[in-house]
Amino acid sequence: IREEDNAYLIDADMPGVKKEDIHLDYHDGYLNISINREESKEEEKKNYIHKERRSCSMHRTLNLGELDMDRIEATLKDGILSIKAPKAQQIESKKRIEIK
Repeated sequence: IREEDNAYLIDADMPGVKKEDIHLDYHDGYLNISINREESKEEEKKNYIHKERRSCSMHRTLNLGELDMDRIEATLKDGILSIKAPKAQQIESKKRIEIK
């Protein structure tokens, strides 16, 4: 995770993972990245059958604070998930009021 002035940039290695298997969501300041993948392989040769099943899951939660939900972007390229999470515009909580 790399923090810039206006956004967080996140890169996560996801070798062999398809984008359909990745789930991203953001709620109450937390960005959730999860994977749920199942594979099965059947190979039939003379006098034997080879069957294999694999199940893989992963979940990561990142506390990033307030983000601009509508502008979060994610891409998957060459096994690397890249997420750009823009920070929400900060509202000043204190302001001096001029007396007229």
